[in-house]
Amino acid sequence: MSNNEQLAAKVVAIFRDNISTEARAHISDAEFHELQQIVREALSKELLEAVEIIEQVARRLRSMTERIDLDL
Repeated sequence: MSNNEQLAAKVVAIFRDNISTEARAHISDAEFHELQQIVREALSKELLEAVEIIEQVARRLRSMTERIDLDL
């Protein structure tokens, strides 16, 4: 199980524990599983966006380093 899957499962378990018994009775295991998949997908998208930002910063830093090397 990946980190995102583990975190999604933990989030859904906490949600399940925090809602009322009455509310829990109206949500099936399949719906909790679907919620877990939605949370996992959201985490994956956020992680991909973070990776893209880091890659952009790395490219900028590399280009700055190349310019500094040319000045020497």
